[in-house]
Amino acid sequence: MSVFAIVLAEQTQDDWASVKEHWPDRHYILSERIAFVAPENGTVLTGEIAEKIGMNKEDQVTGFVMKSAANSGFANAGLWEWMGAVE
Repeated sequence: MSVFAIVLAEQTQDDWASVKEHWPDRHYILSERIAFVAPENGTVLTGEIAEKIGMNKEDQVTGFVMKSAANSGFANAGLWEWMGAVE
């Protein structure tokens, strides 16, 4: 399973509603501007995730999506537990 990081340039009005809608049981919201998703279906591209959450000219959500190849760091224990559960 792949984990993707979503980093917003600024907080959105929907408060991560699109992430919750598209991946109801497969997301972890770390802060107002950072979330993670782990789509269940096989091959998912970063562009597909960006489009689903409104990173386009029409919706004007700015930021980026990055596929996690490896991870390390110091963060809330809940994040590491979630990553272990979805992978």
